[in-house]
Amino acid sequence: EGELTKAFRDARDQLVQSVDEATKNKECMKALLMEHMFVHNFAGFVRLVLGFADDLVQQSKDSKHFPPVTERPAISSLWDRTVVLDRAHLTWVARACLSIFTGFAIGYFGFMDLFNKFDASIATTASVLLSNFLGSAMVKNLGRVQGVVLGTVAGQIAHATLESCDTWSIGALALTLFFYSCITLFIYYSSTEYAYLACLLAAFGGSGMLSGGCGTHSLDKGASYDAILSTVCAISLIVVYDILLPSGRASDMAHKALKGSMETLQRALGMHFDPAVECVHF
Repeated sequence: EGELTKAFRDARDQLVQSVDEATKNKECMKALLMEHMFVHNFAGFVRLVLGFADDLVQQSKDSKHFPPVTERPAISSLWDRTVVLDRAHLTWVARACLSIFTGFAIGYFGFMDLFNKFDASIATTASVLLSNFLGSAMVKNLGRVQGVVLGTVAGQIAHATLESCDTWSIGALALTLFFYSCITLFIYYSSTEYAYLACLLAAFGGSGMLSGGCGTHSLDKGASYDAILSTVCAISLIVVYDILLPSGRASDMAHKALKGSMETLQRALGMHFDPAVECVHF
C-alpha cells in the first residue's frame, strides 16, 4: 500500500512538473489538451481510490473508523409512517376514491336520460381532474370546467373543419395539432397561474382533434353535450367530497409548514454552534 501511494505521488509530481515546463510551448499544450484532461481526471480517480483503500485499512484496524450505520427492517424502511398516515394524505385518498367510485357507480347504473348505462366517462374524467391542490377550491373548479369544455370544443371544431382525407387537410390538421400542443404545453411549463388550465386544454383538445377518422362527419353535438355533462358531474362529485372531507384551510397549512421550517432551521443552527455536536445534518 505504501509503495503504491508513493509511486502515485511521484508520478503526479512528475506530471505537474512536466505541465509547468510544457506551458512554455502553447502549441504543444493545445495538441495534448485532450490527453492532459484524461490524465488529470484519471489521477483524481486514483486519488479517491487510494483514499478509500486507506479508509478500509483503518477500518480493519479500528472498527469505529467509519460512522455507525443504522440498520432498519427491509420492508418498513421503504416508507415513513408519519408521512403515509398523515391526516392530509388520508383525507385526500378518501376524497379521490369516493369521487372515482361514485362516478363509476353513476356510469354503471345510469340516471334517467342524463347518463347512459355502462359509461365510464364520469370516473375517467374525475381521475384526470383530481389533484392534491392547496388554495381556493372555487378558482380550481372553475379552471377545471374551462379547461375541459374549451379543450373539447376546440378539438372537435378543428377536427370537423379539417375532416377531409385530402393530403392538404391531413397536413393542416397535423400542423394545427402541433402548434396547439406547443402553445398549451408552453403555458403549462412556463406559467404557474394557468398551468393546470393549459394541461387540460392540451389533453382534451388533442384527444378531440385525433378522434374519429377522415372523411366522416365527426362533429357530433349530442356526444359533445354528453361529454360536457359528464365533466360537470365529475367536477360536482369532487366539489361535494372536498366539502364533506376538507383537508384544512390553506392559510393554516401554510402557517404550519412555515413554522416547521423555521423550527428546523433553528434546531440546526443550535446544533451547529454546539461544541458537543460533531456532525450536523440539515
